[in-house]
Amino acid sequence: MLGSFSDWTGWNVVIALATVVLAVATVALVAGVFVAAYTLRESRRAAQLSAAVDLLREYRRQDMRLARFALHRLPPCDPSRGLEQLSHTDREALELVSHYLDNIGSLVARRLLRPEPAASFLGGSAIGIWSAIAPYVRAERAAGRRPTYQRHFEYFVYLLQGIPFEEEIDNLGRMPVD
Repeated sequence: MLGSFSDWTGWNVVIALATVVLAVATVALVAGVFVAAYTLRESRRAAQLSAAVDLLREYRRQDMRLARFALHRLPPCDPSRGLEQLSHTDREALELVSHYLDNIGSLVARRLLRPEPAASFLGGSAIGIWSAIAPYVRAERAAGRRPTYQRHFEYFVYLLQGIPFEEEIDNLGRMPVD
């Protein structure tokens, strides 16, 4: 007769081995989760960088540069007239640049693009452009034709004003001059 399982003295060894196996499996699972999270974060960063480079390339196109330059020479705004007061050329420049930056703001608002990389590439320029066109955008909204016109661009500028990107650059230090 083999005897009863309850009389077997090897149960302590089996329980100890099962505990060790369970502990190793738990450590492996936790390590796997951390590796997966790290990989996901790094792939998102890579995608963000690729998107930021593409966005910068578009922002540096010749037509975009000329349009940005034109926006800093707009005539004084009549708040009652919206965009209709602008010449055809100035209106095209305003819409080319502001729609681009509105799209950037939309990506940031939907958390598809982090604001910091966008701030590094577009920050000072976007704030300056917003300052130049804000009276026209607000006049267009007030005229009742487009009450949400360029709201994502405005949101983007709002975020940019809270991101100390210029201060961070200043804190990097200076190259020594020989």
